[in-house]
Amino acid sequence: MNNQSNITDAEWQIMRMIWAGNETKSADIIAYLGNSKGWSPTTIKTLLARLVKKNVISFNLQDRTRLYYPLFTEIECVRNEMSNVIKRLYGGIVNHHTEHFTFYGHNDPDYISLLASTLEHDYQMILNILGMAKVEKIMVYTHETKLHLHSALGIQNGPEWLRAGWAWGILHIAPKECFDDIKPERAAVHIFSQIAIHRLNPGTPYWLMQGYSAYLSKWLNTDRIRKAVIEQLSSQPQISLDDIGSDFEKFRDNNGYELAYTRVQFIILEYGAGHMSLFIKNPHDFEGIFNCTKERFQKNWIRFLHKKYMRGIEYEN
Repeated sequence: MNNQSNITDAEWQIMRMIWAGNETKSADIIAYLGNSKGWSPTTIKTLLARLVKKNVISFNLQDRTRLYYPLFTEIECVRNEMSNVIKRLYGGIVNHHTEHFTFYGHNDPDYISLLASTLEHDYQMILNILGMAKVEKIMVYTHETKLHLHSALGIQNGPEWLRAGWAWGILHIAPKECFDDIKPERAAVHIFSQIAIHRLNPGTPYWLMQGYSAYLSKWLNTDRIRKAVIEQLSSQPQISLDDIGSDFEKFRDNNGYELAYTRVQFIILEYGAGHMSLFIKNPHDFEGIFNCTKERFQKNWIRFLHKKYMRGIEYEN
């Protein structure tokens, strides 16, 4: 959809009727909206004509009766509307665009070029691994300050370490000088991975989304992971990622990124990378995907942690 395809409030009423069926007769639309909204047939026909002109719907003729059908899904239209709103809120000035990303916000050409080249480089690899054909073009907003980033994410008094995130499918990232321990381009890939995983399954558990995004973006190093595993297993031999939950601060404070990474790593080494996309789509089907109970899976993962990170022994399949 292009930016000229904005759907009006009245047109949304038409669209919801059309989305409800495969092909919808014009007479049915006129009868329903005439009764529920008190609209005249002329008004409804005008709205239908506008939607056709906007290339949002089309129709087939059957015995001189028009059967309307949508050219876009409801979620595609919703995302288009939200994107247009965000562009208006943030000024709508494009600083840079690539095949799959459009950059807005603070214009730092060198920084944006770094982010753009890395995101484009990893884009197809990530989608291929996830088994996805494509995602629509992603908005990237580079913020002038970390405080502005936190405000955009709806987090007041956010922690110092929070330097990237996403909301409404938009990737937000702090200025490059805020990144001292990890590379900003790796953080950007981590957030894009989250967006892609969420598109694949909005119900993906928080630990799985964060762990796989960290694995794909490669921002965690082995020393940091080993330190976190040793700390956690020493204080709590039976780790449960489910207990950490989805509170982003609690997740980080409890070594959630590192532990979730190792769980993803265990799945890939033990079962193969192909099982990850299956697991994302069906994150509770341990029996069907891993041929074991969740409890057995948990024990095998703990065993993996001891061998690879506690004893320093390379794990073997």
